[in-house]
Amino acid sequence: MLVLHGACAFAMLWLAGWLWNAHVQPWWSSQRRRGSGIVLIALGAVLIVSGWLLYYAGGDEVRRWTSVVHWAIGLALAVPVLVHALRAGRYRSPTGTAEIHRKT
Repeated sequence: MLVLHGACAFAMLWLAGWLWNAHVQPWWSSQRRRGSGIVLIALGAVLIVSGWLLYYAGGDEVRRWTSVVHWAIGLALAVPVLVHALRAGRYRSPTGTAEIHRKT
């Protein structure tokens, strides 16, 4: 399961890069959902750093605390992702085109 988790984590890093270019940058200037987006970015950064520490950091005490943080953030991340996604429906047109693109 840890090997599968690591493979999925690597895929998520790729997806995060794609999301940054295709989703975050175009919407950043609109100021909408920026707060929840910042929360998602920050929690993702904590997951990346804690995952790296779990893999490379030595010492049982560091691994124990890092593991607790990684588990807690990973499980709790579902809530802000849902909030961010559910709120997105209010800013889309009926055709599915993002509002930011209609301004031009």
